[in-house]
Amino acid sequence: MKKALFVNLDPGNIKLFPMKLASLISNTKKYTGYKPILFDETYHFRYEKMSLRWCLGVFKNFIIKEKPDYAAFEVFLGELEQFVKYARIIKEEAPSCRIILFGIYATSVGGKLLEGLKDIDILILGEGELVLSQILNKEKLDKIPNIVFRRSGEIIKTKRVPNYNFGIDEIEKPDRDSFNMKFHSRSVSLVYKRIPTVTMTLSLGCTGGCSFCVEGQSKGVYKARAPKKVIKEIEGIISKYPFIKCVYFTDSCFILSHPKVREFLDLFNKKGLNKRLGLGIMTKLKYINEKNLKLLKESNCVFVGMGLESFSQNIQKAIGKTFSIEEFKRKNKMIENAGIPAAYSIIFNYPGMSYEDVLYNIKQIEDNQLKIVNINNLVPMPSTKLFAELVKKGVLYGLNSKHIDLQKNVMQQYAKVSLWKLNKRQERFARRYVTRKKRQVTRYMFSQLSFKDKIQHIYMKRPYDTLRAIRQMVI
Repeated sequence: MKKALFVNLDPGNIKLFPMKLASLISNTKKYTGYKPILFDETYHFRYEKMSLRWCLGVFKNFIIKEKPDYAAFEVFLGELEQFVKYARIIKEEAPSCRIILFGIYATSVGGKLLEGLKDIDILILGEGELVLSQILNKEKLDKIPNIVFRRSGEIIKTKRVPNYNFGIDEIEKPDRDSFNMKFHSRSVSLVYKRIPTVTMTLSLGCTGGCSFCVEGQSKGVYKARAPKKVIKEIEGIISKYPFIKCVYFTDSCFILSHPKVREFLDLFNKKGLNKRLGLGIMTKLKYINEKNLKLLKESNCVFVGMGLESFSQNIQKAIGKTFSIEEFKRKNKMIENAGIPAAYSIIFNYPGMSYEDVLYNIKQIEDNQLKIVNINNLVPMPSTKLFAELVKKGVLYGLNSKHIDLQKNVMQQYAKVSLWKLNKRQERFARRYVTRKKRQVTRYMFSQLSFKDKIQHIYMKRPYDTLRAIRQMVI
């Protein structure tokens, strides 16, 4: 039987279960004649404590044994160097294996990746379930939309068709059986108490349209799954994995006013799942009101995440967001009164951001006593509105520029460009505040853990310091 290999690269600080990869494995089982096999680098790194060199050796033996026909990799932003090393091993030990790349990085950089990296055979742009099924079913590559592929040394790009995929309820649920769920259920860091958590999706798409976001470029495209099907999936999960205590929805936006979302929450409560499981979501400030918070509280919501990005009105306008400080304070107070932990994300280096904007953001964070704040440094991604504007202004080089090395991680090259209007002293102050705030957030989140989870958390980070940490906490 022919085999399709799926490789879960360790994404560094991102600790979410690889939903897309698991979904592709399920769809491969159902819609193709290939046997999917998995190599989980994240598990080897974080649980078995393998070094990269050790992991590459294990992978080499794995390839020699399995001899896959296709190998699919999902690459986010920081794993390109890892991918190159794994791809080289595949080409050395299984030369006939065709390597497929998909994910945010592949979609954003596009066909230029094939010019820089000779080991890639096929690139999938956007959603990949239907496209990968067509590739494995040996359909002519010229006829499959949303791919870039290599043929006889020539790079060919097919027609780009937006939202090309199975219907949202036709996509197979993620294949969690291929993964070690006891490990992956503990690796979700967003639900700050680190209770065993399973990640799911209720919807695809986003209504935000933020200038820096790849998904935001398809503003208005929002599709929600059938609530009954989602409930059935949750019931199947807790039946198979009884240690699961929380469901975290990784949707770009959990639209609380959407009829299907409200129907799901009603069913979640009627089935008694709110007594068995916690609920974590990402939403937008505009959907926060007394009625929705009451429904979330009834649903045993343990976490609400929101991307504010900036408190400055000028930066909000540039991003494509609109909310006033008064609105934020009022709704933040509502969330506190409801007793639901909230986390907010802020961008500190958005293009055009002044020192006054930085100070204003700091003032609002401190005045509102925000306990969980994720302060991000923005890296403009190709294919976004913001990136096009910065290239036009001459702030960034385009992908066609000789100054961009396509054989190396493009995002890391763009990350070195300073985007804000700060001198060295002001930038040093801002970066020191970010470092200090991250430490405060980490200490707060750590203080919420049980003794057992504290030990496990330390072991995951620094296994050799575990005994010393136990002594310190006991004393």
